[in-house]
Amino acid sequence: MTRQLAVSSNWTGSSEHDLAAPSAKIRFACQGNGTAVFCTGKAFAVPPELEAGTYRVEGAGYDGQFYRYLAHDPFFSKGYAAKYIDAPRMRSRRILVPFTAYLVGFGQTNWIDASFFVVEMLFLFLGVYWTASLLAGRGRSPWWGLLFVLVPGVLASFDRMLVDGAFSALFVGLLLYAEEGRPHSMWVLAMLDALANPRNWSFLVRRAGD
Repeated sequence: MTRQLAVSSNWTGSSEHDLAAPSAKIRFACQGNGTAVFCTGKAFAVPPELEAGTYRVEGAGYDGQFYRYLAHDPFFSKGYAAKYIDAPRMRSRRILVPFTAYLVGFGQTNWIDASFFVVEMLFLFLGVYWTASLLAGRGRSPWWGLLFVLVPGVLASFDRMLVDGAFSALFVGLLLYAEEGRPHSMWVLAMLDALANPRNWSFLVRRAGD
């Protein structure tokens, strides 16, 4: 019971920390425009349907802008991949977060950006929870699970809406379920991890099973 309470407290503490940085960025630096978290650069064109409400930064921006477009057009029916995404083949292989955002937002243009943020935070919370559970199972304090937030790829994910945080969280979940001897749960997370970042998938699955 104590372990469960500690892990739950880690979840709550991480949620407050994770939400603070993007919220401050949106409120104080970007005039309250929530699309600022995608770091959309002026060097790239923006789909006409999204351009009016998109916060733009100088230069090329960052990868989150392209995953945002993928979330708005996961079935490639609007032509965003060919016109507005820098590397459509590579980006589309990392479909998990964008497609989940599309589903959470019920495919509604006005909801997808917010749902993308929600999905990012969900994976970050899961990463902290699974890390805390993994460490607790090894006799360590669950509070060390908060270190998951400091992983570079995780930090970048919730600051600029990337996909690395989801991939990292799912890998920690794989490790946890491997230690607990839950092959079916491992299989599910492995499949999801393949949709998050297939380039590193086979290597990490082998490591989780060692």
